[in-house]
Amino acid sequence: MSCLGVHFALTEEQEKKLLSLPPGDERIDYLQEDIEEAWDKEFLAESDKAWDGIHRTLTGYPNGESRFTEDMLQKSGPEELRLCIMGGRNLHDTPVGNADYIMRLVDADKVPAVALALAAITQDWFAENYRVRCKDVWPEYGEEDLEYSWDCFQNVRALFERAAKAGRSVLFTADQ
Repeated sequence: MSCLGVHFALTEEQEKKLLSLPPGDERIDYLQEDIEEAWDKEFLAESDKAWDGIHRTLTGYPNGESRFTEDMLQKSGPEELRLCIMGGRNLHDTPVGNADYIMRLVDADKVPAVALALAAITQDWFAENYRVRCKDVWPEYGEEDLEYSWDCFQNVRALFERAAKAGRSVLFTADQ
């Protein structure tokens, strides 16, 4: 289980096709066989394993909680920051805490507000919040992981900016 995160800024056609499929394997197949296969570098951002730390840093997701629950996801942090990773609509057929694959969609009309909120995040703010919100959550916690998480965050932030300009929705995915 690799838990690698990737954000995709979807075209309108990709989004319509994805949403037309039933939740579960058909959506995952479409994602893997069409969206991932295209690997449009301008409209994707890899957050690798840093996605969890980025989410916790931005939202204050409860310290010590290793499993995500839908209820806690919807209550942690400001909406614009929550939407960056785990706050979008769940497109999988399994509750997020039990899913082997995460698919969260931020609608195109919300992407500009997310991009604006992410643009305001400074490296100092990110570091301070990472140190508080990610401490003792996983063994990799520390300054090296903080630096890696900041680098991945900057890529995700840039993707939201490009997606906002292009009027695209953003899909976050991670295989568990």
